[in-house]
Amino acid sequence: MIKQVYIHFHWISLSKKADMNTKLLLRMIDPYKKLIFSLISVVVVLYLTVNFLMPKLNDIFEIQKQNKSESELVKTLGDKLSILKGINKEDTKLQLEKISLILPDEKNIPYLFTTLDFLAEKTGINFESIDFKSGSILKAEAPISRKVPVRGRAETYRMIEITANFKGTEEQTNDFLTNMYALKSRVFLPKRVNIKIKEDNIRSVNVLFETYYSPLINTLGDVGSALPKFSPSLNNILSQAVQEEIYEGEQGVAVSTAPKSNLFTY
Repeated sequence: MIKQVYIHFHWISLSKKADMNTKLLLRMIDPYKKLIFSLISVVVVLYLTVNFLMPKLNDIFEIQKQNKSESELVKTLGDKLSILKGINKEDTKLQLEKISLILPDEKNIPYLFTTLDFLAEKTGINFESIDFKSGSILKAEAPISRKVPVRGRAETYRMIEITANFKGTEEQTNDFLTNMYALKSRVFLPKRVNIKIKEDNIRSVNVLFETYYSPLINTLGDVGSALPKFSPSLNNILSQAVQEEIYEGEQGVAVSTAPKSNLFTY
């Protein structure tokens, strides 16, 4: 009985001490109560932000990025559609046919022989020899001909050097060189001409001239890629191509790729 009373009073004593300690702690905390609540609020906000708000914001940013990309794709497709609607099918077909003659996608040596044969028959000269040599790859910075686009673009052309020796009168020689430069079915650009006068007013001529071709690109890009932009000079050539008339004799050359069996006999 005495032991139970002792325990009871001891528990009461401990309770009073605990109450006193609690009150003392509260009095010590009271000046910092606002600061503690503020810190707790910040911690709670940070926790909610990191675990709930940030993932949602990332999702929103991804959606906005995707929408921007799709909007750009729609604009690109719209631009392509507008251009395609404005294309005149017949004019474009004619442009491509003539441009492919002026600047073909391959060397087409038989065509070159046939063209030279056409010029020889037209002017009356006689070829003694013709040599072909592949030249360099050109990324032209200056005009190489009135027929070849060159300024402010990345187009690349390949060159073929042709060295020819022929004989003819002064009039025939002048006609040949004039007609060669005036051809509208293929670019022939004279680079060097050496003329020796023989007997009976015959000229022995050695001429070096260049012609060009441009291999087709491997791919036009996917449907969403931007349209290639032509240089002003190329746009000018395309617009003039439909207006140019190929000489009647050249039309025969254009459809024939087989040269004469012997180019040096007439």
